[in-house]
Formats: sequence, structure tokens, C-alpha cells
Amino acid sequence: MSETGIAKWADVLDRLAKTLPQSSFEVWFRNQGISALSWDDHRLELGVPNRFVKEWLRIHYSREIGRAAAEVMGLGTPPEIAFTITGSQYAKRRSEESAVLAGEAASAVAPEREGGTRLNPDLTLENFVVGPCNRMANAACRMIVESPSPVYNPVCIYGASGLGKTHLLQGICHGLRSTRPGAKIVYLSCEEFTNSYIRAVQARRLDEFRARFRNCDCLAMDDVQFLGTREKTCEEFLHTFDTLRDANRQIAVTCDVHPREIGSLGEKLVTRLVSGLVARLGTPEAETRRALVEHKALRRGLSLPKDILDAIASRVGGNVREIEGVVAKMAALSMAEGRAPDMAMCREAMRDMGLARDGAVTQEEILRLVESEFGVSGAEIRSGGRRPRATAARHAAMYLARRLTNFSLAEIGDFYGGRNHSTVYHADRRAEELMKKDSEFKAAVERLLKALGG
Repeated sequence: MSETGIAKWADVLDRLAKTLPQSSFEVWFRNQGISALSWDDHRLELGVPNRFVKEWLRIHYSREIGRAAAEVMGLGTPPEIAFTITGSQYAKRRSEESAVLAGEAASAVAPEREGGTRLNPDLTLENFVVGPCNRMANAACRMIVESPSPVYNPVCIYGASGLGKTHLLQGICHGLRSTRPGAKIVYLSCEEFTNSYIRAVQARRLDEFRARFRNCDCLAMDDVQFLGTREKTCEEFLHTFDTLRDANRQIAVTCDVHPREIGSLGEKLVTRLVSGLVARLGTPEAETRRALVEHKALRRGLSLPKDILDAIASRVGGNVREIEGVVAKMAALSMAEGRAPDMAMCREAMRDMGLARDGAVTQEEILRLVESEFGVSGAEIRSGGRRPRATAARHAAMYLARRLTNFSLAEIGDFYGGRNHSTVYHADRRAEELMKKDSEFKAAVERLLKALGG
């Protein structure tokens, strides 16, 4: 494409920016990396990143693009608009990551490709949605990339499934590859480390195994809690850990719970894991969940109105995988039906994911939504944790159960750790008092009532 053609396409984009809604232009034109491949008086061919964008532009914006092109070219009739999938920086990064990891794999202990999970090009620190629930963990990962320090070595990120542990771990790897191009970075799961060790023992090639893992600049391992099930593998990792730390090489791991709660790991490894920075990922609160939904939607080219963002955020909770599932379903429905997302489409997507309720409200459903709204685990709510936020969450849950279910006070109390009926009654009254004097608590309860159909 000539410089003149590129300039003309820039003029077309300027016109589209003035005639289309800002959100639509940002999502479908500015953020998609669309380029003009060829252009004459009769035909304009545009390069787009994927099939979804191609179909959406063809259905919804061909006329607007043609009209703007005709105005720029001074034509009486708009040219034909054609779309060609040319890939994007996403595809380029995926290819680059595959090539780098393939090179690492070549030095594995076995003749076939050794374990080592491919990095997902989307799981970068730049793409991580930050909120109060994960701010400390995110900051620690950025410090590792931008300003390495013994204070952050090792870093151990823990939290429930679906909260972003793997995203942060891979984000560290992507960041280090960017800031230290020559660094040798090994990212893999605990299962892959275990399998690699077993194969090395069987093949009598432990020296090669150790050379790979003990000579790297950063070792990033997912699900370290599973090490405790194999004594020899755990011992091997312990020696690998010491070798790397003594050489000031970075170690980053994830696990489901705090290392001290993983009894099978053994005291030696636990003390090493807690000697650096241990960062917890909490359940995203309402605002962070909405930001997650919006971010995932924009990544798929969807601009969702506020009511749909709120509906998904309130129903899905804090599990990022569930959020991605609902958004992916809505994107597929939107493309198949050739229309913008609406609330009916949202309900269908959530129903297909098993997130829409059929029948009466259950105590389990109330607990799940309260857990997400207040950022407190269900176990803490039910066990009687005395943190102010846990207490407020418990009061809200009992308040909602009293109004939205037919369970008796005794039945509600039994669900929440075997409490008696008077405890439930007082919790209900306390929730009413809080709603009168605490606007934040009142807003949270009102959101929950709306989400539960109350």
C-alpha cells in the first residue's frame, strides 16, 4: 500500500470517528489494527485480525466505510468493501512465544519435546485487571519485572481457582522476556516438573534435568501444592530452589492456599516459600468484577451497556473463567444473530453457563453472591469469622435469606454454622440498622436483591 493510500485510509478513519458512536469506533476500528491492503475507485480491501471482526464489520459497518471512502475519494458511488484476514500482533506474539519455547524444549532431558506449557499471549501484566483484591500481588509481579530485588524472591501467589494466579505468573514471564531479552525463563506446572523429573530418573539423565532447571534466570511454577504428594520430587525442587536463590535467580510460584496450610510440603520447603513475598488473591468485589467483564468483552470486540455489565458481574461472581465463558457465548450469539448484545442475549448466555436460576432462590445462591459482593470467602462467612467485613457479609446473607426464601430462622442458622434462631433474628435486625446508616452496605444489599430477583 502506498503512502498516499495509507493517508487516505487515515482520512476515512477520521470521518468514521466523527459519524459513529465513540464506543463503537474505539472497539471496532481503533482497537482492531485494521489496515487498507489495496484501494482503487471500485474496490477497497481491508485487512482484519480474525473472522469475528471480519463478519461484524461486513454486517454492521460496510455501508459506513463505503460512504466515508467515497467522500475521501470524491466518488459518486461507494467502492466495494472487501475484508481479508491478515492476522494481528496477537498472532505475531503467539508465533514468537511458540518459537522461543520450542527452543527451550530442544534442551530438554528427553529426546521428545519436554514439558513446558506454552505461554498465552493474552496473559500479560498489561492485560491484568487490578482491584483491591489483587493490588498487592500485581504490584509485586511488576516489581519483579521492572526492578528485581531479593525482597521479592521468592514470590508466592495464592488464592482460589479462577482469580488470576496463572495470569500473574505468565505475566512475569512475558515481562521478563521483554525487559531481559536474553534471559532463560522456564514456566511450567508442578505436574510437568514432576513428569520431567520422573523421566530423567528413568533415563538416568538427572544431570541434564538439573542443568535445565538450575541454570535458568527465572523459574515460574504453577500449583506448587501438588509437590507434596511425591517426596523425591519435592526434595529435588527443594535443592533446585536453594541453587537458584543462592545465585540470585528469580523464583515465582502459585498455590491454592497459603504455603503454611499445605502440610504435605514439609517444613523446609514451606519456610523457604514464605521467606520472600507471599501475596493473596482475594475474591473480586463488585467494581472489579464489572471491570473484568468490560475488559473481557472489549477484548472480543463487544461494547456492553451498563445494565448487562452489572447483570453479568452480579450473577457470575469473581471467577474469571466463568466471566470469559459468558462473554464468549455472548460474542458467538451476537455474531450468529447479526445484532448487538442485549439483555435477552445476556440471559441466554448465563443460562447456558448454568448461572441463571430456575425456581426459588437457594441459600447456596445467596452465599455465592454475598461472597463475591463482599470479597469474603463462603467458608469464613459460615464459620463465624469476626473480621468486620465477614460479619457484615454474614448479616447481609441472613437478611437476604429471611426475605427471599421460605426457610425458618432455625434452618437459616443451621446453614450458617449451626447458629440458633435468635442469632439469625439479631443478624437480620443488625442488617436493617446498617442499611439506614451505612450507604455502602445498603448499596451492596440492594445490588444483591436485584441480582437475586428480589
